[in-house]
Amino acid sequence: MKKLYFLIFTVSLFYFNSCDYINPPEKIPTYIQIDTVLITNDIISHNISDVWVNIDGIALGTFELPALFPVLAENGQVLQIRAGIKNNGYTENRIYYPFYSTFSVNLTYNEAETIKITPEFSYIESTKIIWNEDFEETLHPGHSIAKTAKSDVDITVTNSQFFSGEKCGQIIIQGENNIFEGKSIDSWNLPRDGTPVYLELNYKNNNEFVVGVFANSLYITNQQPVLTVYASDTWNKIYIELTPVLQNFQTAFNFEIYFGILKRDDVTRAEIYFDNIKLIYLDEN
Repeated sequence: MKKLYFLIFTVSLFYFNSCDYINPPEKIPTYIQIDTVLITNDIISHNISDVWVNIDGIALGTFELPALFPVLAENGQVLQIRAGIKNNGYTENRIYYPFYSTFSVNLTYNEAETIKITPEFSYIESTKIIWNEDFEETLHPGHSIAKTAKSDVDITVTNSQFFSGEKCGQIIIQGENNIFEGKSIDSWNLPRDGTPVYLELNYKNNNEFVVGVFANSLYITNQQPVLTVYASDTWNKIYIELTPVLQNFQTAFNFEIYFGILKRDDVTRAEIYFDNIKLIYLDEN
């Protein structure tokens, strides 16, 4: 009987030790808290909605701001954070913005500790800004946007509704007028090989507007709308992706950006304000 008890004790001891070996105690994570982000002066404004997080280059997840998320990492592993946006303003189309830098930090990860960090982002060196309209100059009323023959009204400059600086672009449509169409004065030979090309824009409006491109070929100009931007009663920033549209016009020798507005019947006075227009692409050369 004593041998039997000894055998049972030995087997039980082996069983419990084996359980500890097979199922070791779970690690307690460190928590990372990100309430907001910072930007450098060259960006001016942002609409960063998410953070894309890696640990030593391995994806951890995407988290909407403000964010609080657990991390199981060893000291010495680098936390890498990329800025996420709503591509074309769509909530269901979230990407990390390829023009913003990656924020990296080497932390000490203590179990159950909450570490608060504030990532800072800037444009990466390969960002090429080829159009930067802030409406601060006074050379001409529409600055680098000129109305087309379709337009009933012109774009002007105001110092009463600006987002940053002291001025912004203003389009007012009322009375018998119901159409505005304006395009960039300059034209550009933009990449059409899949290289990221974006239009950044601060805007405030009570009437939707369309952003698109004129694709100029040898004998024809194609007018291609890209996105309809809906009303916003406060200043908003949007990142408009032009990349796939440009790829459709391989024979075009240059492109212009246009803005189109048709005043709705239920809007007595359409008011649209633009600020900080940037046309950018990645130049890896």
